[in-house]
Amino acid sequence: MLPIEAKSKLDDLTQEAADSDALLRSIPGRIDNIGRQIIQLAQRRSTFDERDKRYEELRQEIDAAQRKQEHLREVAGRRKARAVNDLDTLKAINVWMARLPQGTKLVSVETPLPNVTDLQAAITSTRDEIGTLKQRIREMKGTHLPKDELRDKAAYYVKRLGAAAKPVLEGTARDKKFGLSFDTRDPLSIVAAVAPDTLLESLERMIDEQVPDDGLPADERKAQVAELERLLLECERSEEALVIEARSRGMDVLRRPRADARAILGVAVSDKTAAKPKPVAVEETPLEMAG
Repeated sequence: MLPIEAKSKLDDLTQEAADSDALLRSIPGRIDNIGRQIIQLAQRRSTFDERDKRYEELRQEIDAAQRKQEHLREVAGRRKARAVNDLDTLKAINVWMARLPQGTKLVSVETPLPNVTDLQAAITSTRDEIGTLKQRIREMKGTHLPKDELRDKAAYYVKRLGAAAKPVLEGTARDKKFGLSFDTRDPLSIVAAVAPDTLLESLERMIDEQVPDDGLPADERKAQVAELERLLLECERSEEALVIEARSRGMDVLRRPRADARAILGVAVSDKTAAKPKPVAVEETPLEMAG
């Protein structure tokens, strides 16, 4: 259940998408009307001598109409991008909400507008910071584990491979051909089943040779990733506050691709109900937005 503030925000997004679409649909007709006016003005101008004052006045009217027509074409281009952007934003939010486990409690989070003088520059700077934080998260998730932890993983890996081979001793009866069969054709699984110590020693040797000594323990890495993700969400909340302010001033600012739905709606998942989202058969549409 969305908090009242988030429900209002979702209603606003829906209305913005409808308004952008309505304006976009009206512009071609307005451009055509101006085109007809230009033709009429040109026909009237042709009845005057170039040295006539009225000829010059009509020429100026035609130039003004053409500038207005070009302006509307530019507006149409921006509004088309914004209409698509708004619709994709709504689709992504609906996908996110559909994946929340049943009974998830959402709470409102108020984010004050950052104190800035140049909105566009602030949005660009904030998006640069978001990109930096995402890169740091990727790097942190990709750090090596300590060698001791990797050795433990190697031991488990060998044990799992050997168990998957399911070796069966055959030919134990006097008149049968003695042998060994496996429930796999994977040679590595077979090695793990018949010579686990040899395989484990090889893996441990590769760990010593190929893995740097500055590995980060899993718990520490998890904590650092969680802190970076917290900073990222705060940054995305500030970005959304800036986008809202920019749009209120008439700027056609588009939302960033894959913007966090929590930041857009101004919500957080309550700790009492936080859980992994349930999978749903919904096609996720990346938000094609500026930034």
